[in-house]
Amino acid sequence: MTRKLVGIVSLFVLAGCTSLQNPSSMEALKAVEAVSSPFVEAFVEFAGPDARWAGPASLVVRVDTRQSAVAHVTSQPAVRAMAHPPADGTTAGRGLASEPGMPTPKARALFSELATQMQADAQSFSGCLYPVRVRLIRQDGSVLEKHGCRSHQGWPQAVSKAVSTFLAS
Repeated sequence: MTRKLVGIVSLFVLAGCTSLQNPSSMEALKAVEAVSSPFVEAFVEFAGPDARWAGPASLVVRVDTRQSAVAHVTSQPAVRAMAHPPADGTTAGRGLASEPGMPTPKARALFSELATQMQADAQSFSGCLYPVRVRLIRQDGSVLEKHGCRSHQGWPQAVSKAVSTFLAS
């Protein structure tokens, strides 16, 4: 009887140990949901220094891919060149046949690459003179957010490249 009890207990302990090595079903479910719900919006803030320091002002860039076939990019302050209609007004009120800018699938692919970089790079943030803040929003409303210092390496470099790409399109 004691041998059977020891055998059963050891079987449960062994099963518990092996289940710790495998990802849980909840983690697997979250991973599937993350793949099925693409990132559709991004906010990036390159914060300027506070009042005690001299330096460039803050820059906030928002990229939205929810409503159209082209990513809608806005920035504060406005740094993108604005197209001015001709003085004769011949094209006033008319849009272009094909909208300029980055196509939504390409923008969403860039969001995914950026998210991968942000999740892979485990730098800790304790504060710095020129911080960068990134918020990526999925279609289902979940958010991936990260804070760090501007840098020429790691995920902050990927953020800088992505923002440059969005502002140039």
